[in-house]
Amino acid sequence: MPSALVMRKLIDLLRPERLEELLNENPELLEQLGTPGSLLPIVTEVAELTQVDAEYLQAIPSPLLEGIRAAVVDTLSSGRDVHVSYAPGYDFNVSIHDTVEAVGVHLTGPYPPHFPRDGYDPAS
Repeated sequence: MPSALVMRKLIDLLRPERLEELLNENPELLEQLGTPGSLLPIVTEVAELTQVDAEYLQAIPSPLLEGIRAAVVDTLSSGRDVHVSYAPGYDFNVSIHDTVEAVGVHLTGPYPPHFPRDGYDPAS
């Protein structure tokens, strides 16, 4: 399923070591992420998402993406870790949990008709 593979890429991207490397290479990245609507273009480029990965993230309703973006920016600005997770569900849903040391962002999302689970080719 495309969503689990996307989450694996995002989890890798948000590892503290990887984030430190990214911010050292591109110090204005966190400031760019502060701009509404910037999450998808930045993540697509930085996480090297495939077209299928990007299409799945684009299917997430804008208010939910903006909630994720704001949580990530605020958490990283405070020097804490961001943990992302995914579970299949009927509709898109985002839960954000503050655990003092980190913030967890949990995405629940469906398998849209244009992302059929049985027909998904992870090599694409």
